Amino acid sequence: MLVFLIIVASLESHARAQGGRGLFGWLRMLPWGNPAMAAMGMAVVNLALGGALSFVLIQEKLAPLLSDTFFVPAYFHFLTLGTVTLTLIAVLLYVVPGLTGRPLWNP
Repeated sequence: MLVFLIIVASLESHARAQGGRGLFGWLRMLPWGNPAMAAMGMAVVNLALGGALSFVLIQEKLAPLLSDTFFVPAYFHFLTLGTVTLTLIAVLLYVVPGLTGRPLWNP
């Protein structure tokens, strides 16, 4: 958790140095045109949605209804595979151009 907060704080300070103003105005100044940054942003959104779905599974009234359904593996795969896959795509989009010395094709 501490590492996540440090990363968010460093992104915020970089965006504010480039002119981001307001409470969440610095989010617009992040490099969303970079596919690696966009993939990491999508991974964070995916993780947040998976975390929200986890609260459905811990509800005392809903847990017996959902425990033997496809909701449990669907939630697990959405949370883990979606987040891990998007993170690996972001890492590859960032590392491969550095290793090969050539830019990736980006329309």
